Amino acid sequence: KGGVKVTNSEGQTFVMKSIYWDKRNKQMYTKDSVFISDKEGNVFVAANGMVAKDDFTEYTFYNNSGEINPKKMPDK
Repeated sequence: KGGVKVTNSEGQTFVMKSIYWDKRNKQMYTKDSVFISDKEGNVFVAANGMVAKDDFTEYTFYNNSGEINPKKMPDK
């Protein structure tokens, strides 16, 4: 608890005030705002927390917003 920073195998960084581990279900969760940044410079905010597998390979965000680097968007 207090200033948590997690980086997953894909280089995404998750920053939040606190996070909890559900050992039995192999999940991490928080109700705090989560700030996520990736290697391309995109920044997302999960204002109402998240739930993730404990290795952060899968996650669900609640009440999202963010900025995507337009130079990195795929062409149609």
